[in-house]
Amino acid sequence: MRDFAQIESSHLCPLAMKNVVFMQKYHTKYVILSGYEGSANYLHTPKQLAFLGDQMSSQESITDTPVKDCSRCHVSFPDTLDFFYRKSRRCKPCHIVNAKEWAENNPKRRKEIVNNWGANHREENRLRSKNYSLRNRDKRKAQLKNWRDNNRSRFNKTSRARRKRAYIANPKPFKMANEKHRAARFNCKINDLTNAQWEIIKEQFCHRCAYCGIKPKRLTKDHVIPLIKGGNHTISNIVPACHSCNSKKKDGPVLRPVQPLLL
Repeated sequence: MRDFAQIESSHLCPLAMKNVVFMQKYHTKYVILSGYEGSANYLHTPKQLAFLGDQMSSQESITDTPVKDCSRCHVSFPDTLDFFYRKSRRCKPCHIVNAKEWAENNPKRRKEIVNNWGANHREENRLRSKNYSLRNRDKRKAQLKNWRDNNRSRFNKTSRARRKRAYIANPKPFKMANEKHRAARFNCKINDLTNAQWEIIKEQFCHRCAYCGIKPKRLTKDHVIPLIKGGNHTISNIVPACHSCNSKKKDGPVLRPVQPLLL
């Protein structure tokens, strides 16, 4: 089978074709074949063009495989999966063109079909999107940046709504992130307190204030050595305190001697 790039216009005359216009499209998989009598331009694969070129130059079939006529471009190709989708009367490029035209003419129906498929194949859709993003990281990043730049107000609105929903569902990660950000502003050398460590501290103090001993509904984190005075945001510098005692202490010395956890 000849390479499709070697097909010349003289070879197309027996089939009433005037010229072949090569155009890189769809990642160089398809080229535009024009000049059919009574037909418009259609995309065709290199395999199809190679088959046509050999058929035109030899004036006879180059394969013993049964052929099938495409119902759209009316060109005969071997009846194999290289040229036709299973149980399809259109060749692969014509099938793609037809699907694209239908999608453009029926946007609501297409959106409904896509949403229904996504609802029934969530895991498959998630893996497909993840694999695509990994294979096209730079391209995906550029697409997202371009979309954000062109839809800034919509992006900000949806981002705020998404963060609000996430905060309502689980506020702990957001509060911990804010505390780490605050500690970073004071340039503390150690900034590694986690939610799990905070739970351990509260259990060691029996969920009571380290200064007054009461058991409030919510305990706050008090830095034994204040951040503003060089203290660290770590387990060995934090004790639980009620809101009243934490406000009294502020950035001064501890209200009474306490022993934070030494891990």
